[in-house]
Amino acid sequence: MSLLGAARYGVDQAPGALSVVQELLNTTSKGKPRLPDLLSEGALASEWLREVREAATGEEPSPSSSAPLTESDLRRLLALREAVVASVTGSPASGIRADVKLSMSAEGQVGVVHPERPVTWIFSTVMVEALLAQRSGDWRRLKICANPDCDLSFFDRSRNRSGVWHDVHVCGNAINLRASRSRRRAETSPTQEGKRNRAPG
Repeated sequence: MSLLGAARYGVDQAPGALSVVQELLNTTSKGKPRLPDLLSEGALASEWLREVREAATGEEPSPSSSAPLTESDLRRLLALREAVVASVTGSPASGIRADVKLSMSAEGQVGVVHPERPVTWIFSTVMVEALLAQRSGDWRRLKICANPDCDLSFFDRSRNRSGVWHDVHVCGNAINLRASRSRRRAETSPTQEGKRNRAPG
């Protein structure tokens, strides 16, 4: 079974390599029943990194890139995820740095020289794609569902970037129904309270 969020949660993918950033956000534990946090242990994180890299590049990682992840690697991945969540939601967070190498071909095309090591690869990819998306305006379309019980990352394809739910029929309807019930309780509560406090005639 795929570990990618598009398969685990049925989320529409962001375009191009920006989907790598979205996949990082969707490594958290979600769904019913709740699926595991993919960055909670080395084996899961390693398999997720292999799968997301293969999906992004279309190439199988070389054997030299399959070194086991360390506790330090996991802490760095969690810090990266927290920083990206903060950037997407506009919340304060600790800064993150990544070393990114660029090259220019004989034809003058500039590209990223992606490292072999999985953790270094995800850092450079996420940073580069975040930069490009911020420049193009697509970063404001990468969002986290406003349903606190969901929190899935989605790409807002609405014309005016007004989407707040990863799926309006699932999370939007659930939140609207909850709000409607709350309003009805608030409207009926004073009358009921008055009846309870009314002295017998």
